[in-house]
Amino acid sequence: MINAIFLETAFIVLAVLSFWRLKYTLIPNTAIAIIVILGNTTSSKHLEIMSSFNPLENAIVLIVGGYVLQGLLLSVSLSVFKNRKNLRPTIK
Repeated sequence: MINAIFLETAFIVLAVLSFWRLKYTLIPNTAIAIIVILGNTTSSKHLEIMSSFNPLENAIVLIVGGYVLQGLLLSVSLSVFKNRKNLRPTIK
């Protein structure tokens, strides 16, 4: 339970930092997305729930939250990190 609270707090802090300074959140976002995806993949209980869809609600949350949304977070973070030089404001 404490790990879940810590992880959710990290997501909230990263969301606030994203609005403040995007460049401070790219590496932590990438790291957390990888950790969540690996955690879902290596947990035997999660794999059992996702493969049996029992209970259905938990399976949907694990698949959507653990793979779809984390995959989007990972791909967007890596894309922005790759193109970060283009995001710098130009001074005239």
